[in-house]
Formats: sequence, structure tokens, C-alpha cells
Amino acid sequence: MGRGIQLLIADDERQIRNGLRFGVNWKDLGIETVYTAGDGLQAYQMCEENKIELVLTDIRMPGIDGLELAARLTYHPCHVVIISGFDDFSYAQNAIRSGARDYLLKPVKIPELMECVSNLVKEIQAEKCVRQINNEDTSSFPYPGLTSHQMFFGKDEILDLTKNNNLDSTILLSLDYINCHYNEKINVEDVARYVNKSKNYFSTSFKKATGYTFVRYLTILRIENAKRLLLTTTLLTYEIAEKVGFGDYKYFSIIFHHLVGCTPSQFRKKGWKSM
Repeated sequence: MGRGIQLLIADDERQIRNGLRFGVNWKDLGIETVYTAGDGLQAYQMCEENKIELVLTDIRMPGIDGLELAARLTYHPCHVVIISGFDDFSYAQNAIRSGARDYLLKPVKIPELMECVSNLVKEIQAEKCVRQINNEDTSSFPYPGLTSHQMFFGKDEILDLTKNNNLDSTILLSLDYINCHYNEKINVEDVARYVNKSKNYFSTSFKKATGYTFVRYLTILRIENAKRLLLTTTLLTYEIAEKVGFGDYKYFSIIFHHLVGCTPSQFRKKGWKSM
């Protein structure tokens, strides 16, 4: 699988940089190497040189700010998390539009940061696995299958993979792809092309193997991730809708209510009360 995952912490305040670097056991989260940078340009150069997969960056820094840094980093995989002292919707909205995966407020709550990083590490590991499988001769590189899928994504909240454990490599590879890209504008043609099957063949095979159409699985997956973000972040519901792949907030609210039985705001209130 190649080298381990690299992390860059970019902040113009040394105390914050060092606090994040030495205040978290990054190896336990799957991070092999931690870099630091004191300004945006240095962070950009280090990322381009080392192809760093995960970046934690302050929103305001000398040189270029965190939003521009996120927009400039276009190689894959590269996931950017903005850390800011500005509790303002416009900042968070701009961060998402610039390509950031999350927006955390200072002072950073370590448990929230660790959960954010842990989830992104799983995605990066899965992306690496999928990319290697796609580039290798599958006869000499057998797909790691169910065990690998569950290791990267945890228990599948939609499919009972402990009972349905005879899924072939095409279906598991498609599940990996969907779980990695559910927050993007993907469709059945994208996934079919990725697993090198025709749209009709893939659609039929996916429904037969999982019991769900592609659209229904994708929709439920997006809602499950929206539920997680509602309970673990302070993001506004509009932001969460965007982060899980819904371009239309009203449509997101309708689908959420249909599947969950309450509005996103009601779910968040009920969730916090039960925790």
C-alpha cells in the first residue's frame, strides 16, 4: 500500500502548531508523518513537494490564507480541514466551496478533531486501496474484500455485511467507490465506468447483490452521514446538506424527513438529549 499517511499542520502561531503536533497521538489515528508550516506559501510548497494527504490549516495566515491553500491543492488524495477562530457562516460556506472537508472552530476540541481526522484517514486509506486495485493486475493482486471494506468504513449502516459476506469484488469495489465519493455529484454511470461494467449490467448486479438500487443506497448513505454530522459537529444543516452531496437544501430536508421521520433540526435536538 506504499508509505503511510502524512499530515501537515499550518498555522502562523507556533504555540498552536506545536500544541496540535504534540498534543495528539497521531500514530494511533493512522498518521505516519506530521509536518508543520508557519504560513500559507510554505504549506503549499510542502504539500506539492511531498503530496501530503491531510492538511489542518488556519484560515488566516501570511502569504496565502487557508481558503486559497485549499483551492490550490488539487492533487489526490488531499483533504483539507480549516481551523478558524471565526464562528461565521460565510467563512464556513467559503471553506466548503474552496474544497475543504471540514471547518473546526478554535479553540479546537481534541475529541472532535480526532474524530474528523480518523474519518478522513479511513477515506484516504480506501482511496489508496481502490487506486492500487484499479492499477494492478487483479490476478496478482487479489481484492482484499469484505474485511478491508469494513476496516476502512466500519460497520455498513445499510447492508448487513456479516450475513451478506459473499459479495464479489465488483460489488465491494463499487461500495468502496460510493463510500469515498458519496458527497460528490456521482451517478450510476460513474460507478459502472469505474468497475469497468456497462450501466445496465452494473445496475442489475448491484440490486441483486445488495437488495438496493444504486440511487437508494447512495441516498441512504448520504442521510446516514448527515445524521453523524448533525450529532458530532456544529455545522449548520445547510452546510451538512452540501457536505453529504445534496445540492438542494429543501430536497435534502424532504428526503431526511421521509427516511428518518423528523427534520434535521429535530434530529439534532433529540440526539443531543439522548447522548
